Formats: sequence, C-alpha cells, structure tokens
Amino acid sequence: FVDYPFYFARDFTIETWVYLDGTANATGSFIKGYSPWPPLAPTTERKAYDLGVTSITNSNGQVVSTVPYAGLHTLGGVWYQASATRPLPRNRWIHLAATFKHGGPGEGNALSLFVDGTLVQSRQVVQETFGSYLLQTWGTAEGGPAATISFGAGMGFANRLWLDECRIRGVERTRAEIA
Repeated sequence: FVDYPFYFARDFTIETWVYLDGTANATGSFIKGYSPWPPLAPTTERKAYDLGVTSITNSNGQVVSTVPYAGLHTLGGVWYQASATRPLPRNRWIHLAATFKHGGPGEGNALSLFVDGTLVQSRQVVQETFGSYLLQTWGTAEGGPAATISFGAGMGFANRLWLDECRIRGVERTRAEIA
C-alpha cells in the first residue's frame, strides 16, 4: 500500500511485517525512499525515509548486529536515526513502523521507531527533512531529483527475508493506530 501521491511527504508512517530466517547477521533497508544527490552530478544518495536493520554499538561498547532502525536525511545532509537496542527477532513475524511528524517550535519533528507496536526510540530532528524537498520537486519540469522507492535491499537478505503488508503513508499514525 502506498498513499499516492505521498511517496514523499513532510509527515509519514512506514510500516511492514518482517520475517528474517536463520541466525546470520544482516544489514540493509526493508523500505527506503531516496534520491541521488546532488541532482546534476550524483555521488551519493539522500534518504527521505529508511526502515531496516543495521549494526550499532551499545552503551557497553559491544557491537550488536541486525538491529531495527528508522532513519532520514535533512536538507542539510544530516542523518537522523532511531534504533532498537536488541537484534531483530528471527524466525517469526515482527511488525516494524517508523513515523515522523513535522511541527512548529515545541511540537513534532520527532522520528520514532516501533517494534511490535512498542515505541523503542524517538529522536528530535532539528532541520527540514529531505522528504519535504522531494515532495516539492518530484516529477516537476524544473528537474527535481529522480526519486526512488526500494524494498528489501541489503546484505544477508538473499532467500532469508520476507516482507508483508508494506505501507507508506503521507501522515503520522498514532501509537494507538500502530499498536
């Protein structure tokens, strides 16, 4: 389900059911909305949103692999990430959701990650998001960047990853709606 035309919006909810088989580590995106950057001579990509798994270093200095995360870039290129602290459970279906609510001073601008309906981390974002830029320029004659949505792109996913009910919405869903 994609809330057309809100592939890219200031506010969003991205959610999916994930099944990762086996015990090997994995890293990459389950759902990602991005664009090459800069538009005329791309050397990298900027992500309007990204929901996947990565490796983190916990508070004890240990590397923890295959940890769920939600992330986004700002217009200034700063990467914001909300992460779980434990690896994605294996060999069973898990519901992941990321939300972002753009708001004025003192409200909103929070990137949040939910695992099985439970909020695991929320991060304040202090700059305008890249998704708002893509929303304004995507598909315009002014030469906006070629925005792309991808599903299941990562290392260690081959024949081990199943996604179901992938949803991209141009609104922030509430905790009650996600749970």
